Amino acid sequence: MLKRRKTGLALTAAIGAAALAAPAVANATDYVVTTNNDSATLNSCDGTTNECDTLRDAVNAANNDPNDDTITFDSSLSGQTITLTAGEIGINANQGVGSLTIQGLPGHTPTISGDANGDGNHNKSGDPPDSRIFYVSGDGEPITLSGLTLSGGYAYGRNNGREGGGAIWAGYGTNLTVSDDVFSGNAASGDSSEYDGGAIYTDGALTVSGSSFTDNHADNGYGGAIYADRGATIRNSTISGSSAREGGGVATDKYSGPPSTNSFAIRQFVETHTPAQVQAKAATMNPQDFIRSTLDISDSTITGNTAKEAGGGLYSPTLLKLKNSTVSSNDGGFSGGGIESSGKYAQSQIDNSTISSNTALQGAGMDVGQFYGNVNDNNPATEPTVKHAVQSSISRSTISGNTAGGEGGGINVLYLAAGDRFDVENSTLSSNKAGGSDYTGFGGGINFSQEVSGELADGGAPIAGQFRTINSTISGNSATTGGGVSLGGDPQSQNPRVPSELSGPLMTDEGSIDFENSTIASNTASSNGGGVYLNSYYNAGSDAVGSPTLSLTSTIVGDNNAGGGGNDADRADGSSDGGLDSTDSLVENVGDAPFVQNTSTITGADPQLGALGDNGGPTQTQLPAVTSPVIDKGDAPARLNTDQRGQNRTVEGGAGDVTGGDGTDIGAVEVQNPAQNPQTVAALPQFGDNTPPVIGLKVPHSLSIAQLIRGFNVTVICNEPCAMTFRLYGSA
Repeated sequence: MLKRRKTGLALTAAIGAAALAAPAVANATDYVVTTNNDSATLNSCDGTTNECDTLRDAVNAANNDPNDDTITFDSSLSGQTITLTAGEIGINANQGVGSLTIQGLPGHTPTISGDANGDGNHNKSGDPPDSRIFYVSGDGEPITLSGLTLSGGYAYGRNNGREGGGAIWAGYGTNLTVSDDVFSGNAASGDSSEYDGGAIYTDGALTVSGSSFTDNHADNGYGGAIYADRGATIRNSTISGSSAREGGGVATDKYSGPPSTNSFAIRQFVETHTPAQVQAKAATMNPQDFIRSTLDISDSTITGNTAKEAGGGLYSPTLLKLKNSTVSSNDGGFSGGGIESSGKYAQSQIDNSTISSNTALQGAGMDVGQFYGNVNDNNPATEPTVKHAVQSSISRSTISGNTAGGEGGGINVLYLAAGDRFDVENSTLSSNKAGGSDYTGFGGGINFSQEVSGELADGGAPIAGQFRTINSTISGNSATTGGGVSLGGDPQSQNPRVPSELSGPLMTDEGSIDFENSTIASNTASSNGGGVYLNSYYNAGSDAVGSPTLSLTSTIVGDNNAGGGGNDADRADGSSDGGLDSTDSLVENVGDAPFVQNTSTITGADPQLGALGDNGGPTQTQLPAVTSPVIDKGDAPARLNTDQRGQNRTVEGGAGDVTGGDGTDIGAVEVQNPAQNPQTVAALPQFGDNTPPVIGLKVPHSLSIAQLIRGFNVTVICNEPCAMTFRLYGSA
């Protein structure tokens, strides 16, 4: 019988003649692995010291131990490799067995390898064959792997019914944590079916922290490094150099159900009912029967990953939360170089992050497809259409330097369902590019793709929800057409999947594309629409050609270029309707785009913007000069208290408000100390040219009590090499 060393706690106290004893806490067992050997023959661990000859022996002991267990390694194994020659090691996570922690030594050692012959290749028929490293099954006891390197794991085909997970496969109901681990050179593959998760496949709860994933692959499936069917929480980790068919770095599913005969029925119920109905149904079900997946990533880097079809960095058909993270230099193949966010439950919440230098045919930075449709796409006429209203946002983030071969260098919006909303707030899209040798490029910064006739089951248009850009800058982007923003792709679709279909309308009556308190500037198109391009489409049931309408509120569209000349807004030739619906904005060079409505919009004036740079705040912006015509000529909704940088909105500059305006500056940036009433003062000592300098004062137009208390700036401006700023304070 295996003996174990146990630790516990008992407390006895005497009160008068009575003795009260507190129960002991759960016992724990510590096992120590002493060699880097592996064998199919299991041996018992030492009953006194709990020392085990092999890692396999230690895990086997823990599997049969009802206590919480920890497996550690003798210090002699530092820098060593444990090569599995007897196949994967199974971990029992059933309730009642107790938790298990496998704790490595400093320096992420030992390395545990599934490369049985050590040749660096993945061999299914070697002697012995390469194998997965761990498989975890059970119903919820926590499993933690920490401080290890897992390398060379290989999952081929259906290993005991388990597909994918080159290093780790964790089944339904498991609770897996990997902390401070290194995953490298793991793979999952098969001849035809999907084999997901080059390093990790999980259908349970997954938490990743402080770990790195490099050179992992699932080339026929999802998730080059990680596939998380129920989503995952990832913190302070790096995922790089990995590949898959979809989700080169990480992929997840939109929801998960138990592996049982009723799983399909549950999923079908979800597909055919609204979220409120699903929530009501879920209240009557086992909580484990339905879980909506969430991919929650923060303080992490996703870089240098590749997908054949979609989602070079991340593939998420469900809720994606991305915060304080970088998604860079990934290749998405067809779509979503950095991020692919598409599906009936797709939703994104991106904050204070950078999406840069990614590539794809469409949506190089991010591809968005929030749609609703039918359960059975092959028979749309007989299946119900269901709306799933969600709100997505990108805030305080930078999307830059991404390159799309076709459409949407920064963001490509393919679908936005009725009731959905997508907000880009306090963010900058810069130096993105759309277009290459094979396709005409549309929308260097943002592209809104047009409907391909017959593609949507309800016969509608792809933008049925509300897309808003608020307090944001679109600058320095380039494309063949629509350097900054393009509404609609080529009337002869650029989509290689349906090259012969004609495009239909971009928006339904419910849909809208709005730019509020934003700046679209310094973008370039080699053909048409340096700033904004409104493409043409064929109206349903007629041969009439129209274009969409873009809404501008307190927005700058200026300093853009097309075909070598100034061009800020352009509408496709031959269109009979569509244009700009503009209020309290500035459009420097209107081009061929007519105003369908114009309320207090400035045209033909230079906005006098500075170069894109650091003007404060988390993102780069273009700051207007103090003499810019945008000063005080805009309007801000009540909810908008700050500009893109986080500085005060509506700082009066004394330039006079427009009718219906509130004195806000047009554009993404509010000038904090606008020029006010320049005054010539008495001549000062003359310089060598005997010409007195022209001097003016720049002071706030109005002051609040708070500004009087904390002080305000008065700046002396002159045309000679002199500059002085005084800070004045009020007093009671």
